[in-house]
Amino acid sequence: MTQTTVKSKRTRWGCLWFPIALTLIFGAARVHDMWYEKQPLSVHLRDVFKESGFEVPHYVTDIDGSKGWVDFQGDYQAAVTFTVKREDLKKFMKLPKAWKTPGDFKTIDHEVFFGGLNVKVGSYVIEEWTSSEYNCKYAVDEESNRIYFYRSST
Repeated sequence: MTQTTVKSKRTRWGCLWFPIALTLIFGAARVHDMWYEKQPLSVHLRDVFKESGFEVPHYVTDIDGSKGWVDFQGDYQAAVTFTVKREDLKKFMKLPKAWKTPGDFKTIDHEVFFGGLNVKVGSYVIEEWTSSEYNCKYAVDEESNRIYFYRSST
């Protein structure tokens, strides 16, 4: 009787590392996206306002507003409002470099609406088209220490 030996085939892990790494990276990115989507609205509104060149102070807890769904091009509509301390109001009166015409930041004599937010008479307001598609509005109400921001795309 003849005995036959069967050679065992070894898996070449070297050729599998790339697909495994891609799968792990994709999985981690998806878990992060799911985690971010489940964050409270205030977290998303803070991020929207940060995109405008400002930052919501850490002590602010009464952030209000809305954020629309992001479409396939990454466009969305958002409105943000919150109240700051009187001593912090001055830094919100200085527009960041992203605003091209800071001289247009003037008081209004009639109520203005920012995506459902009512900006009171006497507030400082500026509106600017950052490109042919994006419209940004920003307002500061010195009487109530309230900040307003609105962005939309057409």
